Amino acid sequence: MLKTTQKWVIMLAAAAFWVSIGVSAAQAEPVAVAPEPSHTFPSVVEGKEVVHEFVIQNKGDETLEIQKVQTG
Repeated sequence: MLKTTQKWVIMLAAAAFWVSIGVSAAQAEPVAVAPEPSHTFPSVVEGKEVVHEFVIQNKGDETLEIQKVQTG
């Protein structure tokens, strides 16, 4: 039969293992990062088309899905 101390060590090790599994699973998510989140155009002549491309990076460990985009 295991001593009380050995039982506690085994129980603590098992608990730590289960907690670490839960923490790693909770961290699996996409993380959207925009190095330049906004852009201000200089003054332009009315009717002239202006374009700016935004870079969105996924710094997470799951697939990032961009489902809706709005202009401001």
